[in-house]
Amino acid sequence: MFNNNKETKNDLIKLFVVYLKTRHYHKISGDESRLFKQIIQDDSVSLGFVQSLDQNRELWYYLKSIEPEYIDYDLICAIENILVKLCKDNYGIDRCLLTLLSKIRHDQEKQLSLSKYLARYSDVFKRWDKSEGEENTPNNDKELEEAYNYLVDQNIKSKDKYYWALFLCENIDYLKSIDYDKVFTVIFDFFNNVDLDKTKTKKEDQHSYNLSWDLIYIPHFVNAVCELGQEEKLMQYRMILAKTLPLTRRVGNIDSHTICSFYKKIIGKLSTEENAILSDWWKSRNDDFLRISPDDIMECITEYGMDFLSYKLEEYVNSFIAEQSQENAYVASKALELIAKGYVKWSVEDYRKLFDSIEKCGIKGMKMQCNAIMIENFHDEKAISWRFSYLKNNIVPTRQFESHHVRLVSDEEQEISGTNPRMFRCFMSVQEESVIQNMLELFEFGLSLSPRIVTREYSSYLMSQIYMYFINMKKLNYIQKLRILVEKHCEGVADNNAYNIMNHYELVFLNSERGSIDASVKKYNACIANAYLPIRNDADFRNYFTTIALEVQKEIQDQGIYSLVNSQALSEDFIQRELKNTIINKCSQLGLTNVRVDREVALQDNKRTDFLIWYGMCNPIMIELKLLHNKEIQRTKERHAYKMKFEQYSKATNACLSVFWVFDVGRGGNQNVFEDLKAEYLGLPYTTCLLTKCKCSSGRDTGAIVKKQIGKRTTRKKRK
Repeated sequence: MFNNNKETKNDLIKLFVVYLKTRHYHKISGDESRLFKQIIQDDSVSLGFVQSLDQNRELWYYLKSIEPEYIDYDLICAIENILVKLCKDNYGIDRCLLTLLSKIRHDQEKQLSLSKYLARYSDVFKRWDKSEGEENTPNNDKELEEAYNYLVDQNIKSKDKYYWALFLCENIDYLKSIDYDKVFTVIFDFFNNVDLDKTKTKKEDQHSYNLSWDLIYIPHFVNAVCELGQEEKLMQYRMILAKTLPLTRRVGNIDSHTICSFYKKIIGKLSTEENAILSDWWKSRNDDFLRISPDDIMECITEYGMDFLSYKLEEYVNSFIAEQSQENAYVASKALELIAKGYVKWSVEDYRKLFDSIEKCGIKGMKMQCNAIMIENFHDEKAISWRFSYLKNNIVPTRQFESHHVRLVSDEEQEISGTNPRMFRCFMSVQEESVIQNMLELFEFGLSLSPRIVTREYSSYLMSQIYMYFINMKKLNYIQKLRILVEKHCEGVADNNAYNIMNHYELVFLNSERGSIDASVKKYNACIANAYLPIRNDADFRNYFTTIALEVQKEIQDQGIYSLVNSQALSEDFIQRELKNTIINKCSQLGLTNVRVDREVALQDNKRTDFLIWYGMCNPIMIELKLLHNKEIQRTKERHAYKMKFEQYSKATNACLSVFWVFDVGRGGNQNVFEDLKAEYLGLPYTTCLLTKCKCSSGRDTGAIVKKQIGKRTTRKKRK
């Protein structure tokens, strides 16, 4: 296709450029490398192609991902000619050519043809080889050492030094092992000379945007300085940091909560004059500075008291009304939550207008959220009536697990069976007669559903929540009314479920503390509140996995989900299958419904990794699973050999977190060896080791059936 007519070729190149711009943290594959080389070596299109690439990253960013097999003399010559035509300085040319040569300089088949370039950079290669041979070097990564050398080189321009400082700041561990004062000199030189008025931002679509390099440098420099405990040196630049607050979470691959805490510590409380300066500066910009990160805008409002940005909350809601997509719903929901807290003054009619404009109606949807606000804040009769009608008309049947296979749990099923109910939360502070009467009618409706198995769980949910409503009121007469309704219902049919619920909540009422209604509401909300942080990058994904792993371990160790399985039947394959199901189910329960778990993922050379967990645009989490008694853990030699494989798997999958999960199934194995394994894996980046003890059956009654060997005679021992 590339060799077709000129128009087709240009269209293909434009498409390829757009594709490369969206590949933020992904390597270029073999096919992409081949196409990249074809375009670079075509004189008619190569210059325009390079100029079309993301200039913030520069050509060097893409060259470092090219596969070595596609790098040869012709490609390097073509790159050099293009850079000369673009009037790049020697530093820019050297950096690009060294990036390519470093990948193939040890390839004997290519050394002869590349002798011209190898001779030109022989001093650089000697310096690299020397650093690789020094055993006491804190970090032998030659790219980091080369970056540090560029940083202290007086002949390098400040602009280029800023880039290399960024490269070093992304590697905090290396930064701690060197004299970072020289890095700080470059960082503070940047802050002294940066002109934010010259920066540009452009939002391409919902998930794509372009930023000036200066805006990318700032959070990385702040993160590095604060990680090294020198945040007081940034106090004089607090207004520079304050101006970039609307972009804090969307820059780089830094843990969003960590960087926000650093900014909060440095900036502190802004005065009225400082807020006015920020407001005027943001209004003066003619770009997308305030359109890229709604999460940061909302944090400016809540954490820094920037009420002048509250108009953005209504913008987010209006955007959702115009286009009711999932992305807009997430932002609008958070904005509506702040509007309800008083950051924007809305009347009940404003909420009703929004309610009527929303099409989808689900338990966790915007329509239900808007209805809850009208009930809780305004005690609106129409909103109350609508919610009770919804509860009666949308019965959630109990699903029968005949296949015993795991499946995703819907929001409605999670509401009635989970520990975090939402639908009755808005009623807890409303004690008007209309609500009380509706509660009693809904309780009778719930009683009518109790005898049928398919609706019994939903019936229990309704009765339990209504009991909690009246218990919070601390009125004995309503508890007595519920008893009368239950006894009347049970006259015609024996319903043990209704009796059990009644007896349980009457005991709860008798044992409850005598407190105010407000205190009861707060206690109720504290028990059922359960919020999880949004996942924006790899660091957030790693933090979230800690919660998932903890919940999975609780189910295996505390609840003993394998307690009916014979330990001899607990093979790696069995645990892999069950662990995948358990992880998916736990992710769904924790609100992570779009997660994907792949098992036995094929890598190069027919090797396979046990699990890859994917979410959004984040790099995957890799899991390798072993049993404690296996020789790869118990024997030192095999353990060290497997560690090398583990490192290869981590690099091949480009994992943001690598997990070595060991299971003790009660078939031997020294647990002290696991502590040795943890110590050996401690130096690997973003790697964690977990040990889970499985409760197993003895196998006498419920264990796996052992087949008898055909033809083998068995004898019964004689009694004396």
